[in-house]
Amino acid sequence: MQARWKAPLCLAVLFGALLAAGAASQDKLTDVLAVFPPPPTEQSPPGTEKFIVFGRDGDLASAWEYLPGTASLVKRCDFARSSFPPLRLHEGLPVTVIHVRTRTGRKPSNRYFLVDFRTWQVKPLDPLLERCGEVMGHAGTGAYLSIRDPATGNNVLHRLDLTRGDLVRMPLEFSIAARLGDYWIVHYEDAGATKRALFDTRTEKVVESLRLPPPLCGLTYERSTHPATSSDGRYVAWMTGLDWNVLWKLPQEKVLPLVTGRLPSSVVVHDLETGNTVVSPLWFLGRWVSAGWTAHHASDIRFLDAEHLTYLSVGETPHTDFAEAVDAGHVERVVIELESGEVTRTKATKGERPGPEKRLEEPDAPGIVARSERIEAFLVRHGMLADPKPFRTHPNAFTADGQRFLACVRDAGFFAGDFQKDKVTRVDGGGASHPIIHAVCPPR
Repeated sequence: MQARWKAPLCLAVLFGALLAAGAASQDKLTDVLAVFPPPPTEQSPPGTEKFIVFGRDGDLASAWEYLPGTASLVKRCDFARSSFPPLRLHEGLPVTVIHVRTRTGRKPSNRYFLVDFRTWQVKPLDPLLERCGEVMGHAGTGAYLSIRDPATGNNVLHRLDLTRGDLVRMPLEFSIAARLGDYWIVHYEDAGATKRALFDTRTEKVVESLRLPPPLCGLTYERSTHPATSSDGRYVAWMTGLDWNVLWKLPQEKVLPLVTGRLPSSVVVHDLETGNTVVSPLWFLGRWVSAGWTAHHASDIRFLDAEHLTYLSVGETPHTDFAEAVDAGHVERVVIELESGEVTRTKATKGERPGPEKRLEEPDAPGIVARSERIEAFLVRHGMLADPKPFRTHPNAFTADGQRFLACVRDAGFFAGDFQKDKVTRVDGGGASHPIIHAVCPPR
């Protein structure tokens, strides 16, 4: 019996190996599966706003183009075989890098392509990017990537130019601890010790080493939020975050009071000229949300002028609502004189409100719910949808003036609309599924 099955089994294994080899030869890591560029006479003129849709077409990660006023999406590229749609690494660049997550055997791999959205020239990038483990952050026109070195097995920091596709190894190895607007707090190794520094994302340089005092128990500089910069660019301020590595080690009966009422924090003000740092205590009202998030009212950290910073701090209070605490006189307005470090505290004015509730240590939502509700109401008014559904979101994008949009509504398809002309049309999706929509404007 064994001899009877041995020959067919060997043939099946050999046939499977040949199929796999053929598939691999057709989809090399350095190749693009297919590009469908428009003829030069049909290319959109420079400066023309249009929509780019990334999605899947069967088992392919693909891209489509839509020009406002046309009837359908037009496929422009099949990047690779993938279970995921392509991702755009920078929102504001008309020539940028596309990331496609694929699988080689059982291991996931990464493919990167440089794409010009006007001419649809697609260039595969350095195969070394296949080993990219993490996109750490973006600064200027560069993306900072952690790439495994095949020789040592260690992760090495590289900078990928998102407009040219050049990959350069960084001379200084660092990791991003916190993102503060135009600055990052980064960690780097120096003589065997871990040090902190400020990294300017505009110049893409380390501008200042940070000599910070130890944070209070339960706080950490690595989860800092609410950045502010003085008008002359000399001072940078931020609010320290809660250290969940400490809080989760406490018994639950001690953790819940910490995250459902008056919570500790601090305001850090750093002088980029002298290197001096002022740390001032801050208390805010927060509440437990889920998964370690604490929702709270912003503490209104801002610079009054080039010499003074102000914020709101909550004193001892029985109130859990910020507005009630302000009106009861339990909230202080703190002003720091930056040159001397002198702190002045006064009662906050009744009726003063610092802003809507936000989630600490979580970036602001991009407004996709508000955009989806606006689009859905517009479609309902034009009879394209039966009725709006609350909290339903759709992949969508708006032109720079906010007047035209392209959206994909679940179970209804693609729609293109113009608020100014009060017009909406149904658009042929061209086979795109799992769409991610962007509005781009190639330069003049």
